[in-house]
Formats: sequence, C-alpha cells, structure tokens
Amino acid sequence: MSTPTIFDRLVLEVAKQIPEGKVTTYGEAAKALGDVRAARTVFMSVIRIVRQTGGPWHRFVSSDGFLGRRSLEKRRLLESEGVSIKGDRVCNLERFLVRAEEINISPILLKMRLAQKELKDRVLLKDTVDNVKFVAGVDMAYDWRGKSEVGYAACVVVDSNLAVVEIRSVRMETMFPYVPTYLAFREMPFIAASTKEAEFDVLLLDGHGIAHPEMVGEACHAGLVLNKPTIGVAKSILVGKIVDGFIMYGGKKVGHVIRKEGHSPAFVSPGHLISFETSRSLVKKFWGTYKQPMPLIKAHEVAKKLKRGDISPTIDLLRKGD
Repeated sequence: MSTPTIFDRLVLEVAKQIPEGKVTTYGEAAKALGDVRAARTVFMSVIRIVRQTGGPWHRFVSSDGFLGRRSLEKRRLLESEGVSIKGDRVCNLERFLVRAEEINISPILLKMRLAQKELKDRVLLKDTVDNVKFVAGVDMAYDWRGKSEVGYAACVVVDSNLAVVEIRSVRMETMFPYVPTYLAFREMPFIAASTKEAEFDVLLLDGHGIAHPEMVGEACHAGLVLNKPTIGVAKSILVGKIVDGFIMYGGKKVGHVIRKEGHSPAFVSPGHLISFETSRSLVKKFWGTYKQPMPLIKAHEVAKKLKRGDISPTIDLLRKGD
C-alpha cells in the first residue's frame, strides 16, 4: 500500500464523512480542502489510498455523476446502498450529493493560499548581487518505488562560461502531492536539501516567480526560504496573457517570454532579490542554445540519471526499506 501524505490522510477523513446512500464529487472534496484545483489530486488519492485502505472509495464520482474507474464494481456498491444509477452515472446527482460545506475537514489548501498571500508582501524585486558569476539550476524527477512516491532533486551550478562547477543532489519521499499553483509546498523540501551546501549567486527553478495567481510562485517561495536571488523559468504560462513579449496579469508585467529558434517559448519571471529587468538579461546570458538555460538543462539531466539509478544522490534521505 502507498504511504499516505498529509493530503492523502485528509482525503481519507473526507471519505469517512460520506454516509451510505450518498456520494460526493472529486471537486466538492477539493473545495472542502480549500481549492477546487485539487480535484485531480483528490481523484489520485482516492484510487491510491482510500480504496487500498478499505475506505468508501466508491462514494466519489465526477462532477457529472460519472462513475469512472471500476464502474461495474462501483455501481454494484452504490446500488446496494440505495443510490440510483443509470448506465455509468448517478441519476439525479443533487439528491445524493454531499457538498463541500457539509464536509468538516481542515482546509489545508486555503491555509496554504493564505500563507502565500503573507509571503507576497515579503518578496523584494530588487537587484542584490552586482557581479553574478555562478548560477544554479534545480530540477526534479519523480518515481514510485514500492509503496512510496520518491523525488530526486538535482542542483547544478555553472559559471559564466556555462561550464558545470558543482553538482548536489538529494533523494527522499515526497511529502505533498502536485496541486496546480501550490508547487512550492511539494518541492521546497527538495530545493532546500539539494542547495544546502552549494555555492551560487542566483538560483533558477523550473517553475514560476511572480507570474502566479498570488504573485508568489515557487521561485518567490524558494528565494524567501533560502534568502537567495531566484528566477522562475517555466515551460507554460500559468496566469495572464502575452502582450508584446511580456506576461501581463492584473494590469502589470509579471514575466518575460523568451523564444529560442527551434524551441517552444520559455516564461521567465523574477522570484526574489532580483529585478524584473535583470531576471530576463541574466537568464539569457546563461542560456546557451537549448530550450532552457544551461543550469536547468544540466539539472534535468542529473535528475533523470538519479531516477534511473545511474548515479547516487549526494544526500539520501529515504527510509530504510523504501
């Protein structure tokens, strides 16, 4: 059985509150936990944890009443409890639905969102390093090993000639699942561990800085925790729209769009202790000819090797037996 994260344990608590003859949706459960964006994550927890622990996994359905996986087994269980089913959907879903406001659970994602709002006021978009010589990139890879989801983080430092001068890495269990716009809460332990002994002037992350719904993405979070200049370099846009090479959100410029010939665009936004203008010029300086800046390209390569077992991590925090 998979090792449950704190999120999994909360989904288990939600499951216990859905009585016989009733159902809830993945979206309603996600709302109860603080954000409907987590509906997909709730679904994964139900499949991996609730069902494996013998919980009432069958009482979770899609927003339109669709039964989904193991529909025949789910139909049999729900009908035995008095829930009306037609084909592969719950009939008259409203009649059987337990809504978010009826679920008594700690809204963990709402608490995380409030923490983001507080962190936002501490973000400083001002240059704090005059002569940047060494830039680090951190990237992650994930895998299921036995009962646990394991994460592999690589921190690679390059100099101004784009030569690798230092590599640090870590392997450990994940403590929180992926939920859109909450990436820092999943990856910050890996970022902190992999960069702890590394020496660099600026850190690049495969994620967003201020180009985030709360203007405090993973790069902002990491900069505040590490007290280091940080920049987010993402593969896709999270908020706003692109206007004349900028990411515009809430009437403000929150990021740059950088295009390299033959590659998809990258979306660059400052995280902390670096200015909006410098975030672009510095990333371009350390880019090379690849689809991402060199520190992130090399970090990605190392993370993949760690995942495959080709190399050993600098720090191994996996519990014995995992």
